[in-house]
Amino acid sequence: QLQGKVFRIIQFTHPVTEAQKQQLSASGIELFDYIPDNAYTPVITKNIDPSIFEKTGVHSISELAPQDKLGIRLLQNRIPAWSVKRSNAVDVIVHFSKGISTEEAWTFLSKQYELIDQSWINYHFITLRIEQNKIDELAAVPFIEYIEPVPPAPKTFNYLMRANTRANVL
Repeated sequence: QLQGKVFRIIQFTHPVTEAQKQQLSASGIELFDYIPDNAYTPVITKNIDPSIFEKTGVHSISELAPQDKLGIRLLQNRIPAWSVKRSNAVDVIVHFSKGISTEEAWTFLSKQYELIDQSWINYHFITLRIEQNKIDELAAVPFIEYIEPVPPAPKTFNYLMRANTRANVL
């Protein structure tokens, strides 16, 4: 829970209709990203009357465990060399919930971690530099949905080459 907001995953027994989404929203449950097989990432903002779950066909409500938020390389502690910029520090891309504003996320994360890039913040992605031993701590932050190492720097192939590129001019 963060600032009165609870971040979970809600799975339904059937596809959710717009009327059900409106019912949930009026009850304090805002649905955001769809996860296949009738699940969503919601934000719960107030105490909920449990009868709303039956009315809207809620099958289960679960919390993401910190290890479920880590990319496979981070989970297996196989940190790629290109994402290590400083001794014991890793650059990671963090996806955070749409249930928290970009300003709230920026303020919270900037107090604890070194912020590297915010060019994708409007899409709820931010790049951080973090000590390797604090990755699990970051994954435990309630509004964090996914963490992965930064990708390698782009490589230019056939720079200024025209032969064997198999390109056509239209």
